[in-house]
Amino acid sequence: MRLVTDLDKISSNLNNLTTEIDSYNTNVSSFKSATINCTVEEVSQIIQSFKEAINNDLDKISNSSNEFTNLVTECHTEYLNNEQNINNIDVGTINTFIQNNPEVTYQYKENTRITTLPSNKIMEISSDKYINLSALKEGTNVYEAYQKYKDELENCKFCYVDGDHFIVINEIEINGVKTYQSHIVVNSGNQINGAPANGSYANGLEIGTSAANRLKSILLVNGSHFLDNGEEHLVVNNKIAIVNGEIKNGGTSGGQELLLDKYGNIYCASGKSAEELVNNGVKYSFSCHSTQVIENGDISPSYREDRTYNRTLIGQAGNCEYYVLTDLSGQKLPTSAEYLKNKGCNNAFSLDQGGSVSLNYKDKSVYYKGDDGEERPVGDFLYFT
Repeated sequence: MRLVTDLDKISSNLNNLTTEIDSYNTNVSSFKSATINCTVEEVSQIIQSFKEAINNDLDKISNSSNEFTNLVTECHTEYLNNEQNINNIDVGTINTFIQNNPEVTYQYKENTRITTLPSNKIMEISSDKYINLSALKEGTNVYEAYQKYKDELENCKFCYVDGDHFIVINEIEINGVKTYQSHIVVNSGNQINGAPANGSYANGLEIGTSAANRLKSILLVNGSHFLDNGEEHLVVNNKIAIVNGEIKNGGTSGGQELLLDKYGNIYCASGKSAEELVNNGVKYSFSCHSTQVIENGDISPSYREDRTYNRTLIGQAGNCEYYVLTDLSGQKLPTSAEYLKNKGCNNAFSLDQGGSVSLNYKDKSVYYKGDDGEERPVGDFLYFT
């Protein structure tokens, strides 16, 4: 174990340093207690020899002290590097390790760190999975979600669980069609947001990985149907555009827009002025390419479109609880609507579809449909932080 080896080096060097200091003390004591019955010249020679011996001891102490300091600094630096570079944890061995070694706090083996914690508060960190149960707070949405849905963590592709997030991405099949299901529970409506490409409305297009990195999101998907300059494409029953609480296109809502309010609710409203919606807490509207999928528990709107298409869908199942479906192979809306309703979603929407479909976990692209094998830049995003 690297840490134990480093501590052995420090201990051995410290023993050498102690020996040098003892030698110095012995020589000084001998000099102080010496009885001198000699000539002046002999006394001078004796004093000089003691002086040289003591100076030699002091040099050894200085050198040994410097070596000791350098070694401690080197070991400390390596320890910090191990602390900061902990993306290679073999999380699968944690439970076994705890059972076999309950008294051990840290074990270093090659580039793997295992941290033992009580079995109900295990921290697991890797590039795709982060679980910190010690951060869970009783009575919160996330705590309740973990108690209810923790089985979803088994064999998941990606997850992020701490005091403020329960986010699990699994690959599933719905009626034989491959789909990524992202299940998200957060504590506050401030954790779900919309964002225009490149940081401002109608400022061109941006790919998902760029936006995810810029926004420091945990989960991010493509948003509105868009124009080439990044504006929302307001067609059919998409009539208004609200971005970060600002009205970009006023008038009256057509009832197809996905409205996101400051409490984290997603819904639609027909015949409401943009000003009224903002006053009621709407912070973002998304221009949906397709009809609403579920409206107040009713899946019949999904039957208005019968195309088989790749889609990004989001449904709300409760207070700050959402399901995002990333359709990989083409699915009809009624099938997705039925699935989301069975998950408890009362409202659900289909965002931009086709080549725009993308899903990002942190700064990693989980999936994109794209064009010619490349991510398609889009006009805006829906994301969680």
